[in-house]
Amino acid sequence: MMKKLTIKWIALLCLPLGVISILNSCKDWTDVESLKIEQATVKEKNPALYAAYLADLKAFKAAPHKISIAWYNNAVKNTVGQADHINGIPDSLDYVVLEQPKYLLDREQAEMKQILEEKGIKSLYEINVDFMKGVYDRKVGDAKPKTFQAFLVDTLSVALSYSTEFAYQGIVLSFQSKAKLHLSADEQTAQIALEKTVFDAVNEWKSKHTDKEFIYKGVPYFVSTEKYLDQSSYVILPTQTALSKSNLALQYNEAMAAADPKWKIILMAYLPSLKPDESALGYFQDKSLAGVGTAEFVKSTTGNQEIHGVGLLNLQYDYYNILKSYGKSREVIGILNPTNKK
Repeated sequence: MMKKLTIKWIALLCLPLGVISILNSCKDWTDVESLKIEQATVKEKNPALYAAYLADLKAFKAAPHKISIAWYNNAVKNTVGQADHINGIPDSLDYVVLEQPKYLLDREQAEMKQILEEKGIKSLYEINVDFMKGVYDRKVGDAKPKTFQAFLVDTLSVALSYSTEFAYQGIVLSFQSKAKLHLSADEQTAQIALEKTVFDAVNEWKSKHTDKEFIYKGVPYFVSTEKYLDQSSYVILPTQTALSKSNLALQYNEAMAAADPKWKIILMAYLPSLKPDESALGYFQDKSLAGVGTAEFVKSTTGNQEIHGVGLLNLQYDYYNILKSYGKSREVIGILNPTNKK
């Protein structure tokens, strides 16, 4: 299946490259209007081939395979090139997590609908409880609710409402619970109450929206009640700080100690950043790509220890590649689901 996808993708790419050479202008490629012409040309000149490619892509995703999730910063609203378009992300992704979930433009929602219907890519957004705690702690005076619990209930309700207000297929709940072993009795009580507030809200939302996906990001071993995660499609371990494959294995083993093997685990890694102060992101200590190393580790797991995929942070930076747009993320997906090419 992946071999067929690769061959047809190469064939399809030949058309826009030909158009580019005729136009002989890089500016035309980055212009939004020209981009639309490029996409239309592929479909118009080879509609049957393009339709067959999309059918193969959907069939691949419907069959057992390693999952790929990517976090994409959709902060740019006035687009200047393909990197700013949601529908320009790699076709083989299963999920994209939009980092700016509110105030989506009609154009963004149309692109989300397009990648779902044509390519089977589901659009999610992240609800981060730790971020909410930081917002609460910074409030002062009358603007600050008496308790974080009260603030959290209202904030979660608003955050969950985005799933129906916009064209999302689900959420990623980021909630880093704590190991109870080192907490005092009062701290344990408070932590368990916090867990109940968070998971009751999310699971009630999930029960009302059975068509939406709930994915948990955190350490499941620290969650005091396993049933809280029963409706979670996947569990994402926050392993993006791993320094090497061996360190990644250590983080995985520690996080999964005595955990239920029924959970479908996904590991995280950074893609390299373009920010000068983030030059170390996306690399292990030996300067190898963290995403590639994580994918290789995931691919090597089997049986009860099988890991089901990789989550990639910083997708928006990966577009800029001389040889191939989204080159590093495509390499990760290729390792997870290799082709039969020699």
